[in-house]
Amino acid sequence: MANSYQRYKTLTDKELETQNVKRLDLGIYEIEWGEEHSFDWVCQEQDERQTITRHNERIIGAMALVNQGYKNHFLTVDLEHVIQISNNKDGRLVKKLTGHSGKIVGLIELPKGNLLSVSLDGTIKHWDMKSYKCIATIEADVSCLDDVDFANATTLITKNKSDTKLWKLTGKLLVELTGFTKPIEYIKQFTSDTWIVKPEKENPSQWSGKGELLHQFKFSFSPRTDVLELDNFQLLIKDTKNILQLWSKEGQLLEKHVKDSSMTDYFDKLVTANKKTEDWLESHNSADDYPLTCNSFELGDYRLKSGKEEIEKQDLLFKKSSSNRTIWDFFYRPIERNIKTALKENIDLARQAEEALTLEKTNTEKRIKQHSSKRKFAKFSAFFFFLFATVIGAIGVVALHLTDNFDLLVNTIGPVVDKVFESKNTLKHITHLDLQRIFAVVTGVILFISLLWFIRNRRQKSKQLKNVGNLSIIEVVLTTYANLIETIKSHRSEILNSLPSYRDNQLFSGAKVNALIENKINNEIQQAAMQECNIAQSDITYQRSDGENSEPFILQDWSFIQENRHPRLNKQNEQAVRFDGNGQLVYAVRSIQYIFLTKEKVDVFSTYYDFIADKYIGRESNSFYYKDVSNVTRKDVHRHRLDQELTGSEITLSVTSGAKISLTLMNDESIREFSETLAEHGNGEVESGSSSAIDAVKDLLAAEAAVLTASYQDDVAHAEEVNNSHLVKVLDLTQEKLMRYIEDQKGIANNYDASDLIATAQSKDSLVDLAYKNIRSQIESHKRSEAALA
Repeated sequence: MANSYQRYKTLTDKELETQNVKRLDLGIYEIEWGEEHSFDWVCQEQDERQTITRHNERIIGAMALVNQGYKNHFLTVDLEHVIQISNNKDGRLVKKLTGHSGKIVGLIELPKGNLLSVSLDGTIKHWDMKSYKCIATIEADVSCLDDVDFANATTLITKNKSDTKLWKLTGKLLVELTGFTKPIEYIKQFTSDTWIVKPEKENPSQWSGKGELLHQFKFSFSPRTDVLELDNFQLLIKDTKNILQLWSKEGQLLEKHVKDSSMTDYFDKLVTANKKTEDWLESHNSADDYPLTCNSFELGDYRLKSGKEEIEKQDLLFKKSSSNRTIWDFFYRPIERNIKTALKENIDLARQAEEALTLEKTNTEKRIKQHSSKRKFAKFSAFFFFLFATVIGAIGVVALHLTDNFDLLVNTIGPVVDKVFESKNTLKHITHLDLQRIFAVVTGVILFISLLWFIRNRRQKSKQLKNVGNLSIIEVVLTTYANLIETIKSHRSEILNSLPSYRDNQLFSGAKVNALIENKINNEIQQAAMQECNIAQSDITYQRSDGENSEPFILQDWSFIQENRHPRLNKQNEQAVRFDGNGQLVYAVRSIQYIFLTKEKVDVFSTYYDFIADKYIGRESNSFYYKDVSNVTRKDVHRHRLDQELTGSEITLSVTSGAKISLTLMNDESIREFSETLAEHGNGEVESGSSSAIDAVKDLLAAEAAVLTASYQDDVAHAEEVNNSHLVKVLDLTQEKLMRYIEDQKGIANNYDASDLIATAQSKDSLVDLAYKNIRSQIESHKRSEAALA
């Protein structure tokens, strides 16, 4: 089978008898090898050459690695069965791969970078090129690299003189095709644990999971595109003449469809749709595989291709029920419409096919009835004429054998004949032999008519059976299209039911996320700040107004509005901003300052914290004696962000050495402006907080409810039509959850009051004022105390 893997054969015994120098091109570098156990690393541009003698035995192969992750490396193989991986730039050894006990005859570099080494010790080793460890050993007795091939990306084919074996790259033997040694063009495994094997230039054959030949097909087809496995494990096959055939998993022909271009067209579309659906379900087995949206004010309502892709890109580690997973779910939200409309084109195709095939089924059933009716009439007619011929023949035999009464017979039937032919004395000159001939001809003619009706009966039966076969194939294709729709619908329901917002309908209110973030700031991060500044709780002199607890001043705000943001901040997470139920901005990445006022000095711990990635960025701690604090200032600042001017308050702590520590805090006006910006990006024609916005939301919810109800009714009707009670239950449950969610959103919209947005939470401006006044007051108090003591 052809594949795109990089394959490399080491030197044969005959080639080893020569002492020719061989060269491996590595771009600007070159490797010269082939005579001894050493090789020369050469760089012509820099006029450099060095001889490397790491191998203990003669080198029998040198191969450049081409995978993106390892393309700056090459490997060499020796007769000690050792593979050495080296750096292109200087020939430096990176790793040795050992474990074979026989000559290595070939190497295969897999598309993702891993390596297979084929040895005469009866094994093929699978090497992980990240850890440089052998992750699987395949016990395959092969004599050369040509005996190794691939069925697909994860299935290996090995051949020897007596059989062919298929292996997983994990080392698991899948099947051994006993006695099969032909070159394979394509091979496919089915759910029923049967295999279709297509040898080169030969018809396919069907094999059991135990490696037994079940059937050798007498016609050709492609296992890749011309075979469809049904739910009952039967196989629907399209041969080279475009005839559809139904086969059992044991290799028995069950039904055929006469050649029909429309049926083969439906089959081809079904195969394509099934393959697309299988690939989709495999790559979308969770909500994280679907596109998601998060606010990115520079790009609008930014959509990411998939949550999993972003999670892998950021290397996020989410533990079960972890707080940062909840925070991720709040900011990064799967786009429900993409889930609800997943594989829509396949459903549309299936619906159209169902309609056409149902009509064809009805017409075929009518044709079967017509053929059955015609067949019955022909059967009756054949029987009638046969019986009539028998009666005539019997009369003739009986009558003509009574030769003594021949004249009496002639006189008896003569008048009847005369009347028929309107003549006289028709039988006057007839002889006994003539009458025998007449009876024989009449009987023969009637028997011939009977035979014609019998042939017609057989023809109608043949047509009826063909249509019965056609009907069976039509019903199979029709059922498979219905199953395709059910599979997609079930997948959608399963993914929708797994969405975080469906499991927790309070998630998007922001209360839980706010609580998680504040808890982390007031506990875990604060403890880290105290450890970093080497401060105990008893060292803190500032107390809250209740006089019970000593605590630091905690100043925090969005990292995006700070003047000098840290370069290691994740831009996507930094721009992840949502509003909570109180209309307050919730940021995923924050700049946080802990100011600890102690007896003699002020300690400041500053950090950026990414609550999605759950990590510190740019931690810094400083300690200043009160006498060295020259000033604490607050001033209004302007930041040009997101194509607009945002205003805020900057609190700065200055010391006599000239050092400054600053933090910018957005004010209420900026929050309102961001509210408008967020609304514009979410729905460009609606202003946030306006009555038109609420009306628009209500209209959208009503439209969504209508679409869901119509779709639900169609799906339930179809499920009831095919008697699928399980699907009906799943649809009922999903519809109930969807409608409950919409009703909740309608309730929020009906009770909406724009004036409550800012009022329900403490004003940001008042928080800034409070912090500034208390810090300044505390520092001045300490300075006065020190001055009095002096």
